[in-house]
Amino acid sequence: TNSDGRIDAVDYPASYAEARAAAASAPGDALVLPLTSYRQPGWNDDRKVLDPMPRWLTDDVVASDRLVIGRTVLAGEDPRVTEADRALGAGTPQARAAELARMGVGVVVIEHDAGDAPDVSGRVLLSSEEVTVLALESATPRSVPTWWVVAAVVAWGAFGAGPVLALVLMLTARIRRD
Repeated sequence: TNSDGRIDAVDYPASYAEARAAAASAPGDALVLPLTSYRQPGWNDDRKVLDPMPRWLTDDVVASDRLVIGRTVLAGEDPRVTEADRALGAGTPQARAAELARMGVGVVVIEHDAGDAPDVSGRVLLSSEEVTVLALESATPRSVPTWWVVAAVVAWGAFGAGPVLALVLMLTARIRRD
């Protein structure tokens, strides 16, 4: 909202679109740093927002989904956030990169106006005032377990079959009445 209390649109920096293109050029998931859920960027008149970068990227994204209420931190749903946090605790930028690559992270996106982020070694794909994008060498993209695919197909099939079955039952009942 602006000073009058109205909601206004905000233009994102061009570097966000550049970050999307750069991140899409490398294999693996993307990690957004720092691992905090909210940002207060200068380009947004220092208003707090839920981190927009994960929605800009086209890759699967590892980003903080923790909720902080006062001094209480509620864990998020993505176990990869905890795994990434552990990897970022490694002693050197090279060790951090190796641990992240092992878990399937191929790209690290660092938002500079969101606070401090640990150094991670990687090939620079983009370096701007707002964002740096690094490609991690030897990233092993995650494979999707077969049972996940089967479960998704069954779930979507059941979801799609529900309305079709309801329509068939309605038509059958109508035909019997007539």
